[in-house]
Amino acid sequence: MNIIGIDVHKEKCEISRINREGREVDHVILDTSLHKLIYYVNQVKSKTKNKVHVVFEEGELAGWLYRGLKPHVEKVVSSDPKKNDLIYNYGDKTDVIDPLKLAQLYRGDFINPVYHTDDKERAKFKDMVYTYHKITKDVARNKNRLKSLYRRNGIMVKGDKIYNSKNRAEYLTKIDNKECAKLHFEMLKYVSDKKDRLKNRIKKKSKKYSVIKRLKTIPGFGDITASTIFIIIDNPYRFSKKSKLWTYANIGRRRAQSGDKEKNKKQNTGNRLLKRMIGNVFASAMKGDNKFSRKYMELLSVKGKDTRIARRVVYRKILTTAWSIWKNGSKYNDDY
Repeated sequence: MNIIGIDVHKEKCEISRINREGREVDHVILDTSLHKLIYYVNQVKSKTKNKVHVVFEEGELAGWLYRGLKPHVEKVVSSDPKKNDLIYNYGDKTDVIDPLKLAQLYRGDFINPVYHTDDKERAKFKDMVYTYHKITKDVARNKNRLKSLYRRNGIMVKGDKIYNSKNRAEYLTKIDNKECAKLHFEMLKYVSDKKDRLKNRIKKKSKKYSVIKRLKTIPGFGDITASTIFIIIDNPYRFSKKSKLWTYANIGRRRAQSGDKEKNKKQNTGNRLLKRMIGNVFASAMKGDNKFSRKYMELLSVKGKDTRIARRVVYRKILTTAWSIWKNGSKYNDDY
C-alpha cells in the first residue's frame, strides 16, 4: 500500500509518499492541478502495482481535491487539522515535513477525517447555501455600519425603520455627511437584494430534494434551515447513533474522568452553523403549539430544569426528529 500525504497550496502541492513500513520513498512538488496530481497517482499505481491512499488537510481546496482524486485511488481522506494539532505541530514545521507527517499520522490511524459529499450537484448546492449565510453576515455588518455612522454624528437611531429603502430620503435629511450615508444605504440595498435573490434560488433548488420537503413538515423548519441542515449532514447514515450526531452538532456532552470520578462537561467543538440552525428552528417552534414547545415548557415548569439545560434537551429532540424522518422517509408526526 502507498500512502500519499499532500500539503495543498493555491499554486503548489508538497507531496510525500510512504510505504507500508512508514518509510518515505518519494517527495515531489507539483502544480496545484488535478490533471498533474492524477497523473502522479497513476504513475505510482503503475510502478508499484499497489493500492494508493491519499491524505491532505481540510481547507478551501479539500472538497475539490476529494471529488477529483476519489475515482483514481483506493481512499481519499481530508484530515481535521484541529484534532491532530498537538502531534502535527510538534517539532519543526516546514512544507517539506508537513505531507510526511500527514502520511505517517494516517498510517498510524491518528487522522480524524472530514466528511465530503461525492455528488457534484449537491456540492454546488452546498456552496450556494454557505454563500447565503456569508451574505447574511454582510447584511448585518452593513446595518451596523449604517447605524454607527449616525451615532458618530450624534444621531441615535432606534429600530429597523432606517433599513427600509423607502425611508432613505427621510434619514438623509437628518445627517450632515450625506455622501457617506448615501454610500452606506446603497451598499445595504445591494447586499440585501443579493441575499433575497439567493434565497429564492435556494428555495427553487431545494425542491429537487424530497428530504428537504419532509424536513419542512417539522415545526420551525423553513427553506433555509432545512436546506442548511440537509447540506451539512448530507448522509444521515454516517452517524451510527444519535449521540454522535449531537456531538457533531455541538449539542452533546463530553465525559471527563479522573480516578473514580466522572463528570459531564460542556462540549466546545462541533459544527457551529448546524447548531445555529437548530437554534433558529427552536426559536420558531416556540411560537406555536407542538411537541417541542410542550417539551420545553414541561422541562421548565414541571421538572424545574434550568433554561440552558431545557434548551439543550429540545435542541437534541429537534435534531433527532429530523434525523429519524430523513432515515425513515416519513413525515413529521406531532403525536410521535
